[in-house]
Amino acid sequence: PVDVPLLPPHFQEVKDFCEERNVALVVVGSEQLLSNGLADALRSAGTAVVGPSKAAAELCTSAEFARSFTQRHGVVMEPIVDQPAPQPAGASASVIAVCDGAGGLALLPAAVQETKQSWSQDQGAVSLGAFAPSPLMNADALAKVEAEILRPIVKGLITEGRPYVGVLQVELVLKPSGPRAVSFRSCISDPAAQAALPLLEGDLLEVFLACAEGTLSGKCFHVRPETSVVAVVMASGGYPGNFKTGFMISGIDRALCVPGAHVFHGSTLREDNVSVPNEEGTKKLRRSASAFGLQRTAAHHFTTCGGRVLTVAAAGRGLNEARERAYVGVRAITFADAWYLPEIAVTATRPFTNTFDDELGERSDSLRPCVKAGHEFTYLDAGVDHAAIEAAVHSFQPLLRRTMVSSTGGTGGNDAVEGECSARTSKFAKSCSVGDLLNDGRTMLISASSTVGTKLHVATLMKRHDTIGIDLVALCANDIAARGARPLFFQQQICTGKLDAHQAMQLAKGASDGCVEASCSLLASDVAELPGVFAEGGSDLTGFAVGAVDPAAMLPQPSTLASGDAVVALPSSGLHCNGFSLIRAVIQDAGLEYKQAAPFDPTRSLGEALMPPARIYVRPILALAQAGLLLAATQVSSGGLSRCFNDVLPSHLAAHLNTDAWELPTVLRWLAVVGKVRAHEMASTFNCGLGMVLVVAQDKLESALALLREHREEPMVVGKLVQRAAGDEAVEIEGAEGSWLMLPELGVSLPFPDVLSSLQDPSTETRMRMAVLAGSEEVNPLQQLIQETALPASTAKIVAVLGCKAGTAALMTAKAAGITEVLLDEGESAKLVGDACDAADADSGGGPGTAAKHFTSQVQRAMDSVQAELLVVLDDVDIGLLTGSFLSTHKGRVIVVQASLLPSFPGPNAVEEAVRYGVCMTGCTVAFAVPPSAHRPEATRYGPQIMQQSLDVKSTDTVATLRERLVKRCELPALKSAVQMVASGTVNLEQEAKCGS
Repeated sequence: PVDVPLLPPHFQEVKDFCEERNVALVVVGSEQLLSNGLADALRSAGTAVVGPSKAAAELCTSAEFARSFTQRHGVVMEPIVDQPAPQPAGASASVIAVCDGAGGLALLPAAVQETKQSWSQDQGAVSLGAFAPSPLMNADALAKVEAEILRPIVKGLITEGRPYVGVLQVELVLKPSGPRAVSFRSCISDPAAQAALPLLEGDLLEVFLACAEGTLSGKCFHVRPETSVVAVVMASGGYPGNFKTGFMISGIDRALCVPGAHVFHGSTLREDNVSVPNEEGTKKLRRSASAFGLQRTAAHHFTTCGGRVLTVAAAGRGLNEARERAYVGVRAITFADAWYLPEIAVTATRPFTNTFDDELGERSDSLRPCVKAGHEFTYLDAGVDHAAIEAAVHSFQPLLRRTMVSSTGGTGGNDAVEGECSARTSKFAKSCSVGDLLNDGRTMLISASSTVGTKLHVATLMKRHDTIGIDLVALCANDIAARGARPLFFQQQICTGKLDAHQAMQLAKGASDGCVEASCSLLASDVAELPGVFAEGGSDLTGFAVGAVDPAAMLPQPSTLASGDAVVALPSSGLHCNGFSLIRAVIQDAGLEYKQAAPFDPTRSLGEALMPPARIYVRPILALAQAGLLLAATQVSSGGLSRCFNDVLPSHLAAHLNTDAWELPTVLRWLAVVGKVRAHEMASTFNCGLGMVLVVAQDKLESALALLREHREEPMVVGKLVQRAAGDEAVEIEGAEGSWLMLPELGVSLPFPDVLSSLQDPSTETRMRMAVLAGSEEVNPLQQLIQETALPASTAKIVAVLGCKAGTAALMTAKAAGITEVLLDEGESAKLVGDACDAADADSGGGPGTAAKHFTSQVQRAMDSVQAELLVVLDDVDIGLLTGSFLSTHKGRVIVVQASLLPSFPGPNAVEEAVRYGVCMTGCTVAFAVPPSAHRPEATRYGPQIMQQSLDVKSTDTVATLRERLVKRCELPALKSAVQMVASGTVNLEQEAKCGS
């Protein structure tokens, strides 16, 4: 790597460098350097250059020149009026060409579509990503652009003595009358070019040399067939406005491990100070990671030094795969304040966008941080990255192929075998030809391995492990049966930090029950103790199964599949093992307990509603296969319903499913509403009520259905196979946003909570009405408490939030949630809160006296106005402000949150005192508020404790950081549980007082 100063107008240092190193070709990627005359300086020194002269580059750097030039040469440009950064009406795309200055022109046969974000007119629109090829332009449209725009421009520049040598991008707006030019660019370092470059097949250097030598005529670009590229820009926080630089970048090496991924450096500084062009000061040439010369960067460390820091571009088989790979690469890279747009190319890839919450509306196009805020849950938010898993498994394929044993005894396999292997990813049962190994040609072994995932964690919380083994057998045996094979044997391995013999016996019993159902042998249920590997009580369970099939009968049979074949589904018994990481995240956010009654089914606990074991479909599937009625089968497991056919159908066929054919289980309807999970996220995470999906020829459909019913199945015809365009998904789901919300017994289609509330008579509502008294702290648990009490299963509801100062975070939160806000008198009350008065009883004449009575009377009036039965006092309000008579009147109906582990730090400044005194542990206490006793009027108003939650104090904690962690990790869970217990009558003041005595 070399750092060469770029000093206009003569660029002598660059010319000397090229002469000393015998540089044969220079490609200039910066439009600014071209306008400064770098290409002219290098050509005058005899160096071949890809980049237009200063005069030719004026087409790209001067909008006024471009408009007058195109008018002179008959090229129609889109009219733009008084907009520094225009966004003309109509769809837009860009085409890229290379010109040699002698009339030769090579056009990239794929248009690029950019995603731009507009700010102010002064800043204009900034490109934040791109994808190619654009579906907006076909070969005819590209030919029209070449004939009517590019060639007239190239010829006109030659005529005017400004021959153009280099890359020329034309941004177009697509009109019914045809494409029109909007602007021209000469750089090869922007997101559009970065999305185009990975598409190219062949030697780009050969084209560039011909460009520089004026011999481009007859040469052309070739693109990789059935390939798409998505490029995503990672920018500094605040860009394009004010932003900070100098942050360390990590994960570039991980991003480059994603198949088809490239990382383009935009504004980075290597630790040896070799950087990309800086917008202020001396320009520098960084050759180690330029826009068109990438290197693996694991050995180097980079920091940010500008706005657009990196672009991650990834190629894939269609836009869906390319987009997923690009975002896997983006998520692998981290630096402080990083952000990116999360939906580059999404409009071209998303099968449906409706949500389970109509109030959410369209997704915002505003800038998103790397970690999305809010409570709209996705599987990715819960910690499961399906795209990363698929990318990793795809990268393993060469390692698998090199071990394949052929019938001749060699390894590596042939092209056909490689194609088969590369198509089979993580969820599909794997095959190995024993016939090849034994030279008998008659047997194919099918293997499958799996884990039950985080469902095991729920089982541990419920202390119920007797059915988990069935789940594991089902995952393996169903995959084997879907290949037309009979499961032969199964083994499971239990890994734990400390052996629980009863739990191990339950897991083994479940596996035994499952093997009986699957008609296979349980060879072993092994146990391994791994001290120090798992958290206390943690464990893992994995299973492995092997089946056998005649190669001629192995499924699927791609050559027999055709458009119009019926798709038949067998119902699931529940969630099976799908999506439990997301389920746990939703339940945790909602503050629910697994042992409480299920909000959607009060006859059983929430944990029990989630735990029914997966069904085992081996017998009906094999019966269909042996009868010659089955063309393909797939278990709906990892990847959910929308990915179940990825490894089954050939690239020209898709499964079109109509959701009117079945009902989404109630548990999933509830999860969708509580977690605000969108329809496409549901389909890519859960089985959606279908456990196994089969493909049957239309002329054999009735026979297949009859045979399935003989095996006591309830088959449903849920769709059919249709033709699939290149790059489309293997599953099309129609009508999910309507059918999955339908309650058949009511004949309505509304979000589930709205249906419940419409059926509920307000006069019979039994939930306790609750008011919250809050201070002025920005960080408080109110938002989460509102969400918790909004659930149908909650025993309390917030009817008002009381505050002493206008504009506080608590009152704004209440307003946003549609909850009554009550602003107490900003005079005496606000002063009283600010002074943090002591807890002396106003009734006995001490302390705040009349002011406290005035404050308490306002609280009482506010509670009366909304008929509140329970008052929750947050930790930023001094409980001493409430009089003893008030607490006596509302005995057992006032609970207070204290930001300490009482009796430590009982005052209003508990967090500050914890930091000041350097304690190593603090926490929070939720307690009943009680009046001081007659013989001790100065005593604290904290009564019997309902719940405490502890938190370690870090040596680096400040008051702000400690408070934020304390609210999130202690106050939030403790307060949510305490409110539910008090409102439901599970705990009461008398009961707690007796326990305390």
